[in-house]
Order: sequence, then C-alpha cells, then structure tokens
Amino acid sequence: MRKSRSLHVIGIAAALLGPTVLSAQGLVFISPRVGQVIGGQNVLLWAAEAIRPPQAAQLPVDFYVSTDGRNFSLLPRAEAPDLGESSYTTALDARAFPPGPLWLRAGGPSGPVVQVEVDLLPRPFCHIRPHDASTVTFDCSLSLDPDGHIQRYEWDFGDRTKLLTQIAILEHVYPGPGEFDFQVTAVDNRGLSSTLQKIVSITPGVVTVKDPDMCGCKEMVITAKGDSFLRDKRRFNDNGTPANPDDDTYDPAPLGLDPDFLSLNFEINAVLKEGSDPELCKEGQRVRRTAKIGAGRAEHKKACTMGQDLPSCQNDRHCDSYTCSGGTEAGKPCNDLVGQQLCLLGGGQCRSNGDGKCTEFPNVDGGARGNDDFRRHTARDLQGLKLHCPRCNAPTWDDHPGQPSVRHAAIKTDFKYEADFLAFVEGDGDCDCSCHFKILIDWDGANQMYRPTSGITLVMDGETKNCSLVK
Repeated sequence: MRKSRSLHVIGIAAALLGPTVLSAQGLVFISPRVGQVIGGQNVLLWAAEAIRPPQAAQLPVDFYVSTDGRNFSLLPRAEAPDLGESSYTTALDARAFPPGPLWLRAGGPSGPVVQVEVDLLPRPFCHIRPHDASTVTFDCSLSLDPDGHIQRYEWDFGDRTKLLTQIAILEHVYPGPGEFDFQVTAVDNRGLSSTLQKIVSITPGVVTVKDPDMCGCKEMVITAKGDSFLRDKRRFNDNGTPANPDDDTYDPAPLGLDPDFLSLNFEINAVLKEGSDPELCKEGQRVRRTAKIGAGRAEHKKACTMGQDLPSCQNDRHCDSYTCSGGTEAGKPCNDLVGQQLCLLGGGQCRSNGDGKCTEFPNVDGGARGNDDFRRHTARDLQGLKLHCPRCNAPTWDDHPGQPSVRHAAIKTDFKYEADFLAFVEGDGDCDCSCHFKILIDWDGANQMYRPTSGITLVMDGETKNCSLVK
C-alpha cells in the first residue's frame, strides 16, 4: 500500500587540506573509462588534475567530442556534480549520437582522450490488464531495444514483491485494496536500462492504472553527524595504500584530489506526502561559501548567476545560454547537443546569448548563492554519483560523503570553512520543504581540535519551511 516516502540527501561540508604548492601533473579522465558503454541523457564527463596544482595554475578546462577520433567539437558546459577543486565536470546527452564509437577529450589538443561506445537505451512498454479484484497481468512483450536485445526485466510490484526474469509477461496477485507503486526496469545486453513506473490502484471490484502525477513534501530533517577525517579514494585505498586507477576495485570519490580532508558531516531527509512520486520532485542545494587555509587569503566558490545554472564555473562563457537563430527551430534553446543538432538540421545557427556571469560567492548575509549540487530527478542519475532511488522504501539522493576516520593528527594547519546553505524539495503548490542552515568548520591545527564555534546552525527565517535540525 502506498505510504509517505522519504527522500534521503546525504550531504557533506568537505574542505581540502594538503600542500599549498604542487606542480601540475596534467589531466586524467576519471569518468567515463576507456571502452565504457554509455547511453541516455546524463552521462558524466569528469576529468581531474593528477595532483592538485597551485591556485594560479588551475585554468579552465573544457570538454570536446568527436565521432571520428580526429575532428573534435566543443561541448557547452552542462549541469553536473561539483566534485571539488582540481576537478572538472559536465554532462553529455548521448542521445545526440548514433550507436558506435565516440571520442571524448578534456582540455586542449594535448588533453586526455577516451573512446567509449554509444548504445541506445531499451524502451520498456507494458499493457497492464486486471483479471479480477486483485489479479493483474503485466504484459511488457512490446518493450524493445533499438540496437540490441533486452536481457532481463527487474520487477517491483509495489507490495514488497520483487522479481528478476527473462520473460516479459507476468501475472501478479495483490494482497488486497490499496495503491501500489509498480515499476519494471528493462536491462539490455550491454547493461543499460530504462524504468517504467505506474500506480496500480485496487478497490473492491475495480483495478485501475495511472501515471504518478504529484510531488508533495511533508517535512525535512537535518541530522548533524559530527566530524570526520576522509581519505581520497582516487588516490588511496581504504587501508591507506596508494590506489591503482587500472584496478577494477578502484572507487573514485567526489571530494577533490588532496590526501587529507576535514569536514562536518550531515544528512538531510525529506518525507514526501502520501501518493507522491519522487521523480516529480525538484531537489537541490544552493550555497555561498568561503574557505581559508592558515594565513592564506579566503577562497570563494564560483558559480553562475545568469545563463545556465551550473554548480561551478571557471569563466563567463561556461555560464552562457544558447538560442537557435534562424531556421525551423528559431528562438528555441540549444544548450545541449540535441538542441544544437535540431537547430543545425532546421537550417539555423546555435548562438551564445552572452548572458553568462561566473561570480564569486562570499559567505556574507545577503549575498547570492550558487548551485551546489546536481539536481536531477531520473531513476538512475549519473550512474550513481547522485543516486535517486524511487524503488527503495526510503528513496535516496546520495552524495557519497566518504568514510570517517580518527586520523586528525595529519592536519596541522589552521583551517576555516564557512557555508550558508539552502536545501529544498519543491513540490506542487504549497507542498514544499526548505532548510536554511549555516556550517562553520574552524580547525585549530596547533592543538588538533575544532574550535567551539564549529557546527551546524538552522536559520529560522522565511527560507526555512517544514524543516528541523537534530544534533
């Protein structure tokens, strides 16, 4: 039976500590990997400096794409997770390319290149036919995979019954009246998948099927989780030994490239109203923040205040939006590859609007906030980097906060991090939740301790709605 569901956001105020002067070792591609099969809209492109360079050496990094491995085209920057200093990300819409090889490059002509394989996503389609008051046949035999075959179906009937089959037609008996979240995921022969969701409503003598159509947020709760010391999994294994990027167990974590971290962990749980579909909710975090190491100058987060809503930027061009000029698509946005191709095929030109502004966001009252995280609401966001799990009893958005440790002794430098957050879940009408809270990490390096002012504080103002803080 349908119940109130919980959106689970795990957040972290993570700050990078380590040597302040290091020589740049060039870019490396973290995602995707060579030979990886990609498909769908939100394919993460993630490159990073092998070792964090000096601040002055951190130049803007763009991404390029090619269908022949020789002629590369610039990709407009798209919304993607902000994975820390010395990391550069964007999102690729693989639907703009035919199945087959695709080459991706980070940076200029000498930047790293990976060759991947584009595959079309399978398309689940089902006829749902009731037999009596509780028995329903799910016929998904019309599902198809345009460039391969569907290998299996993952069924969730919404009454705690889950099955994995190779057959496309099943009959299911529900336990009684109620509304049940049905979904089936079609997985193709290359591991790509798509999910179909329906609501099966059973009342005495009547079985109806409808699409989820509502998002309502009941409440949000911020739980402070204390401090932690984190090891960067891109460079270190859990046992502290150096990581091997070629190892199958290599597990990159989106927290930057320095060996030492100091942080306050927190998690945010948003409980939805009964009957809500998490995929219809819009959630996210916006932040203004500063960080200061030792006696160095304060560093401000940079994000777009106009044009595209990106979590981070290096120059105004990254924030520009694009519009098709002329042809059949005149006036339509062309911020992604699909829009660009439609514009060109229609006889137009995709032009920058010149509206981008990449701005520093000091942590001062009244200052604007930049986008701090990836805000999507599809079933498989960026292959798990920000996992939205509508099939879970408590659907989650997971920001991979890392694992705590007790090795604070490695951090001997004073450090101060200040952030002003707004976390939100936007639903229908007045069914919204939002939390305005502040984070202060004030580390006393000489005495190896947090200063008393460190912590998380909920700001009770007009921006805090249906929200509470638990320490």
